[in-house]
Amino acid sequence: MCLGIAYKYQGQDHRVYFLDPKARLPVKKKSGNEVLVSWGRRKSERINFPLGARALLTDIRAGYWNQWHPKAVKIYAQGFAEQDIEGQADWFDITEGKWIQALLAQNKNESRIYIVTITPIIREMAYERWPRVLGG
Repeated sequence: MCLGIAYKYQGQDHRVYFLDPKARLPVKKKSGNEVLVSWGRRKSERINFPLGARALLTDIRAGYWNQWHPKAVKIYAQGFAEQDIEGQADWFDITEGKWIQALLAQNKNESRIYIVTITPIIREMAYERWPRVLGG
């Protein structure tokens, strides 16, 4: 699971962790404006969204997320924190020009954002999941 995201919003650096119940991530709208959206759902929240911080790419492709009218969005992050199979967390930088793919889920008038994750293809990688980083 992606534990944290570092990003710049309105000229200020932010570092948020999913465990913070007020964690929000920036999403760029078609107008070019950025807005902050609540990140995922925690056990204590009684809302109709999936638990957790991430959306597995395989689940998205299988249609699991369809009931939340998913939209692919980009998070222009500076870095992210991920936990390895031994429970150690590390921060990783994101190369300029790349972004983290995320899913914007919607339920009536409420939205949540989830980090799209993949299973690493490197057999010796110490991570079970990895954020999907894209760019051109």
